[in-house]
Amino acid sequence: MSTERFRTRVVTVMIILIIIMSSVQPVFAVGSNDNFADATQITDLPYSTNADNTSATSEGGEPYPSCGYGNEPISVWYSYTPSANTSLTVRASYYDYPPILAIYTGSWGNLTQIACGNYSTQIAFPAQASVTYYFQLSSFYPWYQGTFPFSLEFTPPPQVNFYYYPNDPSIFDNVTFYPSVSDPGGNGIASYAWTSSDGASSDQYNFFHQFASDGDYTISLTATTFDGRSGSASQVVHVRTKDVAITKFSIPQTTKVNQTKAINVDVYNNRYSDYVQVTLYKGLPGGGEQLIGTLTIYVPARANRPTTFKFSYTFTPDDAAVGKVVFKAVATIVNGRDALPADNTAIGTTLVTGASSFPNP
Repeated sequence: MSTERFRTRVVTVMIILIIIMSSVQPVFAVGSNDNFADATQITDLPYSTNADNTSATSEGGEPYPSCGYGNEPISVWYSYTPSANTSLTVRASYYDYPPILAIYTGSWGNLTQIACGNYSTQIAFPAQASVTYYFQLSSFYPWYQGTFPFSLEFTPPPQVNFYYYPNDPSIFDNVTFYPSVSDPGGNGIASYAWTSSDGASSDQYNFFHQFASDGDYTISLTATTFDGRSGSASQVVHVRTKDVAITKFSIPQTTKVNQTKAINVDVYNNRYSDYVQVTLYKGLPGGGEQLIGTLTIYVPARANRPTTFKFSYTFTPDDAAVGKVVFKAVATIVNGRDALPADNTAIGTTLVTGASSFPNP
């Protein structure tokens, strides 16, 4: 065959192919869940996919989501039937253009919308056993078709915690308990239920409680969401009433310059043995204080006998010029908070006269 004849045959074949191709209408693959009757049945949770309405069509009688523009939706459908009463969370987001997500119950031609969201949306809702829920996913802008990340899962329970103040309570404190609760489903908290192992309870946001005696008490909080999910947390609260008191502050009534005198502070403790720090100050003319000394001693809990903190002080000419020294003693529990600090301070005054020929009589 000559080259010219071969070229002629090739051209003829190409022309024939072009004619055939131009007479054939393009066919687009429609998604298998384009129609309501063909909704993808979700059987196991959690479930996630990229929903695709690229080749979907608008089905006659298809419902219009309440959170859309009112344009004819071009949707894909999913369905799920829970076997028990539960709470479900459905999510839809987007890559380029936002979706509309609507949830229905019922049957075609008689669907009831129970929720609707657009753009990146998360909807948590209570679901009843044996009821089929239908999820309609379409584009917020009807001229766009594409893919939308879609997921369905059981809604987690609320995350529950709480804290309280003061965090070292005594029997004299009206303790305030504060909830720290979050709802992963985003529905919010409808109710709070507080209980204490000493029989107290409350349904308020904060729980206020004063304990009658020292001990270890279990405090529990249950938070319930608006769609019926509950979460709980418990803590053991240690109630310890620590209290020391200065029962005697022994200082000289009068003295002279250069004399060194003993100053004793008696600390009484009948609750819990602990280390106690006593700090001794003297007042300065015009205000302010000067530290004289600090002692830290282990003070056992004794019903009838105090522990004595022993200081000494040498009086100065400046003290004589003022004519007196005002001493202040302050007792502090080292490992804890004093429940009644009002009796932890003692103040006394020593009169100071002229110089003494003997520094330490």
